[in-house]
Amino acid sequence: MDKQIIQEFNKLYFSKKQLQRRVYNREELEEIWELISQERKDKSVKLSFKYAENGGLWFCVTDDIQNDLDFIESINKSDVLGYLSKRSKNRIIEDGLLKEVVSNLRFNDIKFDNQLVIKNIKDVDREKLCYEDRVLLNLYDFLEKVGKEKVKVDDTYINKVYVDIFLEEPSSNKELLEELSDFINANSKYNDIVKASIIYYYIITFKPFNKYNNLMANILAFLHLINKSYNLVRYFSLLKTVLDEEKKYLNAIEDSKVSDGDITYFIKYYVKSIKTSINGLNREINCKYGKKIIKELLERKNIALEDRQITFINNTIASNNVVTIDVYKSKNNISYETARTDLTHLVTLGFFKISKVGKKYEYYINDIATIVESFEE
Repeated sequence: MDKQIIQEFNKLYFSKKQLQRRVYNREELEEIWELISQERKDKSVKLSFKYAENGGLWFCVTDDIQNDLDFIESINKSDVLGYLSKRSKNRIIEDGLLKEVVSNLRFNDIKFDNQLVIKNIKDVDREKLCYEDRVLLNLYDFLEKVGKEKVKVDDTYINKVYVDIFLEEPSSNKELLEELSDFINANSKYNDIVKASIIYYYIITFKPFNKYNNLMANILAFLHLINKSYNLVRYFSLLKTVLDEEKKYLNAIEDSKVSDGDITYFIKYYVKSIKTSINGLNREINCKYGKKIIKELLERKNIALEDRQITFINNTIASNNVVTIDVYKSKNNISYETARTDLTHLVTLGFFKISKVGKKYEYYINDIATIVESFEE
């Protein structure tokens, strides 16, 4: 087969199942798969899990994964949330926390009282609750406290987390649990988001606990990210994103299980899910808090804009419409030259991106995180 096509298959990191839909001849498929697999394995990062069955795992950091990691790192380091009031931040955190708790229980088929979530969750008399509802509140308590004090995530601590949430001792595989805690605490040369995805995959695949492995996978991956200062994950529910795209989640697991230890598929999915969650958070912040953040940003940086420019920014953030000089001129009843000067200034400050389409220029509003990052440069 044409080398260029094979390179494209590899670049897109197709699984064997995906290749089967694109290569007609069975023998040719096997040859291509063997070639691609070996090339990937030669440049991969190797993981050796001694006690896990078929634990010789490996992965590649593809261009897609690296681009998504760079995006997440950029947003996590940005100060966009620093322009929100404490009350607004707490409201977003609580909303994300409730979604995460509910998604965890639904994902693990644990039934609970929906009204409990609607009420003030902190004012409930736990002694009167059924087991499932107590688990909901215990999980809420744990996730709310994560990161408030530094803890060593060893097998003893993991067992304690299990007991605190599920009110029972875990019947766990001691060797697998020790291996998992050793991996969590070991220094790694690769990104900690990648490491969190491996923690997650290890638990759902090798099942160190007799019950609730899916839930513990999400809890320990979340804990790892918080411990490594990815505090942004407090503001959204990653598992809500997973539930919304559950088929992709299951495909990523299946592709990883049948690819001779290559877990790149799951890592790629996990990292992409975090990016998707962040994009959702950005949309929420744009819609609900965009005007407040921009006002605070301009005041802190002592930047004066015309009232028409501020109104235009606020309206465009809400609508996300593409704008031209003629549109801006018409809305503000100003000359073409004044409109062009206004928009050029807003592009320079980082509020908009500019693109030439034919003979006209189009202006695209940046999201709040990008605007804040431009001001912090």
